[in-house]
Amino acid sequence: MKEETGGRAGVKTGPAVGDRLTLRKSHPCGGTEFEVVRTGMDIRLRCLTCGSQIVLSRRKLEKMTAGRGKQAAQR
Repeated sequence: MKEETGGRAGVKTGPAVGDRLTLRKSHPCGGTEFEVVRTGMDIRLRCLTCGSQIVLSRRKLEKMTAGRGKQAAQR
């Protein structure tokens, strides 16, 4: 039997729009906190220190993420 935890069983969910992430490598401005602006094949992040936006592939983002901060409100 597979356990279902509210969604598809065995499928990882990525970051949602509005989530705040801490990356292992800092942005050139010195910030490490980012907010998810767009999701899809690539993830667009906005630096919370300087406001610039970067685009990362899902795979690269998974490797660079150190932790999750506040998550987006459930809709």
